[in-house]
Amino acid sequence: SDPCGDGIDQDCDGSDPECPAGCEPAPAITPCDARDDDCDGVVDNGNPGGGAACGESEGECNPGLLECRGGGLVCVGAQGRTFEVCDNKDNDCDSDIDEDTQFQTDINNCGSCGNVCDLDFAIPSCQGGACKIVACESGHLDDNGLAGDGCEFACSYRGPEICNGVDDDCDKSVDEGTTPPANFCNSNGECAGTTASCAGTLGWKCTYNDPDYENVEVSCDSKDNDCDGSVDEGFGVGSSCSNGEQGECRRGGQFVCNGGHDGVVCNAPTIGSGTPEECDGEDDDCDGSVDEGMDTDSVPAIPVTTAGGTVYVMQYEASRPDATSSAAGTIATHACARPNVLPWTNVTWDEAYDACCALNDSGTCSGSSGWQLCDASVWETACEAPSGMCTWGYEATCSSSQPTVCNGAEYDCDTGTPGIQDCIKTTGNAAFPACLADWGGSGEIYDLSGNVKEWTRTERGSALVHEIRGGSYNNVESGRSCAFDFTAADEIFKFPNTGFRCCYRP
Repeated sequence: SDPCGDGIDQDCDGSDPECPAGCEPAPAITPCDARDDDCDGVVDNGNPGGGAACGESEGECNPGLLECRGGGLVCVGAQGRTFEVCDNKDNDCDSDIDEDTQFQTDINNCGSCGNVCDLDFAIPSCQGGACKIVACESGHLDDNGLAGDGCEFACSYRGPEICNGVDDDCDKSVDEGTTPPANFCNSNGECAGTTASCAGTLGWKCTYNDPDYENVEVSCDSKDNDCDGSVDEGFGVGSSCSNGEQGECRRGGQFVCNGGHDGVVCNAPTIGSGTPEECDGEDDDCDGSVDEGMDTDSVPAIPVTTAGGTVYVMQYEASRPDATSSAAGTIATHACARPNVLPWTNVTWDEAYDACCALNDSGTCSGSSGWQLCDASVWETACEAPSGMCTWGYEATCSSSQPTVCNGAEYDCDTGTPGIQDCIKTTGNAAFPACLADWGGSGEIYDLSGNVKEWTRTERGSALVHEIRGGSYNNVESGRSCAFDFTAADEIFKFPNTGFRCCYRP
């Protein structure tokens, strides 16, 4: 037979029978198994197996008691381990208190738990367990050297002390040790010898003695009567004036005191008449007009012997009449050829053609004579010099490579900037004294192998396309040779590195 309620299947039928009413339980002691083993109507009565202490007692951990619950022993009332926090307690019950806190460097627990480095107007740090000031916020200083009250001194450091009524150097003194600027006080006339004093927010102040002077300058006599540092200022003495003439006849001068010492006159000389008009962007004949009816013989041009006869080639790259060394100018009526001015670039072929033709008395081109854009063949002959053997327009050894003799891609026009910088230069620039085709006694033709490319009159496969010769400031030496004829463009195009040159055929 299988006794009931003992939890053992003694007859091997797969179950342990419950105790029926009136049946005596098998065990004498009820185990903790969530069953009514003793058939008294109570499950696990008497807390079987319970009552013993359980859990840890280290640090903040407190032991509990074992209780029979749900058929098993459970530790009830114990305080277990928690994460360690900075509270002067052993939260994780490992015999160490606050071991994870960096008391030497933690600004929230500097030296001890909860000691926060919150310093007024300061950027704090924790060093060696003590709050320190790393830096003060703008407008505050740590005047007393104590970290506890932060940057307690409100002051915006401006620099060394100056006379302005402000504590510039934040030393709690105002305007101390300041020295007036040299020659601050008026030393003219009766005011000489006055010393400046600091007047706070008013700055330096000069207190003058009462001089014997005119309150307002009334005499034009080369004296500083009112002691204001200026002589005869009420009359405009020294101001610019002119003789009233036009153009190159205009002369400047200054107003000077008149003989009566009560006014001024202009001392500019009278010219009266000018000189014949030249191609220079100036009103040479003093009639109020520029370059009108000019003598084109004044345009510098060098005679070049060609197969078709002598052709006069502009000595310099063409420029606008009003060009200067720093500006290319704006006048587009006709071309000039002058040294030390910026050449005329960003010009279409049509504009270059018209600018050359405008040098003729008729203002236009007719036939093959007169002023006109240079033919490519004439241009090349001019570049090759009288020998006809020059590879480049160089003064000496003109058939040997000399990449920086002319203004090309190899020349660095700004040595202060890394790399080779390219830029346009003035005509006949002194930086390139040998950049010229030497035509002996006839003269020199400048910048044929560099600075700017040059439109020519020669067509290339179409009446609308024309050859460009000479190379420019951003072309390598091989592309600046006399015979290099690869470049051509439509007559409506314009380029920052392309200009032109005019030729005159008798």
